[in-house]
Amino acid sequence: MSQKQPTSAGAGSKNPHGDVSFIRATAASGAFSPLSPSPSPSREKNTPSGVGPYPHPSIPPAVVPGVSPRLPEATGGVVWNEREEMVSRELEEAKVRVAQMEKTMRWWSDCTANWRDKWNKARNERNKARDENRQLRARLDLAVKECTTLKRKLQDRVPADLDSGLSNDQASEDGGSKRDSVKTVSGKDSSSSSDISVSSAIIKSEKEKQEKDGDEKDTDDLEAQSIDDYLSVGLEADLASSPLSVSSKAGKLDVVAGSHDENANASGTELQSPQTSHLQEQLEVAHKTIQTQTYEKDTLSRTITTLESELSSLRVKCDEIKQSRQDLIHQVGKLREDHQTELGRLTLDLDDENAKSASMDRRLTELRRELERLQAENAAEWQKRERLESEKQTLERENRKLRSQVNDLEEQLQRKHQLAAASVDSDLRTLQFDLAEKNKELTDMRHNHGKVRKTLNERVTELEHTKRRADQYEAEVKKLRGRVEELRKDLATAEDEVDTQTNSVRRVQRSNDELQEQVDNLTLQVDHLQNRLRRGSLSLPKTRSSSLKSFNMEDSAELADSEDDDLDDT
Repeated sequence: MSQKQPTSAGAGSKNPHGDVSFIRATAASGAFSPLSPSPSPSREKNTPSGVGPYPHPSIPPAVVPGVSPRLPEATGGVVWNEREEMVSRELEEAKVRVAQMEKTMRWWSDCTANWRDKWNKARNERNKARDENRQLRARLDLAVKECTTLKRKLQDRVPADLDSGLSNDQASEDGGSKRDSVKTVSGKDSSSSSDISVSSAIIKSEKEKQEKDGDEKDTDDLEAQSIDDYLSVGLEADLASSPLSVSSKAGKLDVVAGSHDENANASGTELQSPQTSHLQEQLEVAHKTIQTQTYEKDTLSRTITTLESELSSLRVKCDEIKQSRQDLIHQVGKLREDHQTELGRLTLDLDDENAKSASMDRRLTELRRELERLQAENAAEWQKRERLESEKQTLERENRKLRSQVNDLEEQLQRKHQLAAASVDSDLRTLQFDLAEKNKELTDMRHNHGKVRKTLNERVTELEHTKRRADQYEAEVKKLRGRVEELRKDLATAEDEVDTQTNSVRRVQRSNDELQEQVDNLTLQVDHLQNRLRRGSLSLPKTRSSSLKSFNMEDSAELADSEDDDLDDT
């Protein structure tokens, strides 16, 4: 552990500002303490166990041996509690800052969502207004086209009707006879009736057209109004001229009839001819036709008044439609202006918010850098403070030791002065000699301390080498274990083979034992036979017995050789 701490401290000195991502990752979990002082590795590294911390160069570290150089537990606990309190405060502040940042980010997200909803609503309203405007324009174009076609048709019909009426009037005026006059009157009446019928047909067509336009509520063009005005004026003129022509024609007929009556009265009733009677009949027919025409004229005037009232109502409706259209156009313009102003305001607000967010981001980055710098400076100050406190404590401890030594020496001097004042010089010499010896011991101790430190470094390097060797040995042990496993497997196979061989040897041994028993039995039988032979025939020559013995020995040797061959084969 004492070897790993300097490396961490060195890494912190190389990168004093730290890593922002590490700060962000560890601030939430509470594992990061930015201002916690790191333990000074120099004391642990350079001081062996039992010697104490690194002494001050001007004061001897071990004048009085046996004193523990460690810090008191009370001061260490207080410092550790203060550090924990500082770390907890900093963690709470960091948590509060993180919560504030989260609140601001949520507020920003809510604002952007609200702005997005407003923009979507305004965009939808604008698209709806554009669609309605397009539909109205399409309807207006259709109405204009229909009006132009109807105007052309009416313009084509009205001049033809007027030309026919004028030609009939001129033809009636050129006639000189009474019959022709009556015929012209009838022709004029028929032409006027035809004009009235044409005008009524035109009015009906115009009425139907206006009804269609009123049902659709889409046509409010100036050309349609001009056509209506033109038709109404033309019809009124025709209707105004038709009663005058009828009355003039009736007056002419009355004048002709009066003159005819006067001539008839002057000539006498006796001179009446069938021609006058025929003319009288024609006059009666003309009076009847005039009465019928006047009746039709009255009906037509009533229809004209009704049509004029309907036309006025339609004009009022057209004016209302125009006014409503103008109001709608005005409202659309207002909506567009409001939309543009709202859009401009929102864009300005968005630009302001973007600028504020950019400034906040810059401020946050600056604050983070400043925080990292302060953390690094604080860590350095804590290390310096720890080092100074440790040096101060060592100095105070050594001062206390020296004071105790001085007090002991003063007491010894006082005792010696009280005992014998004459031995002061000798005591001084002894003290000087002791002081010189102590100085020598001090130099020796320093030299030994340097040697111990060198040996410690060497031991550390040796420990590292031994660790490396241990790692190598572990790898080799792993290899050897694998080899041992393989050898165990080979040993198991060899043991299996040995077991098979031992089993075969046992079988051969059993067969050998059986053969040996057979041999023993045979030898017994031979012995029995020999005994019998000896008992039965004592007179047999000795050569025979020797040959039998040699034969038995040869048989036993052959049996032994055969057993050896069997063993070799197995």
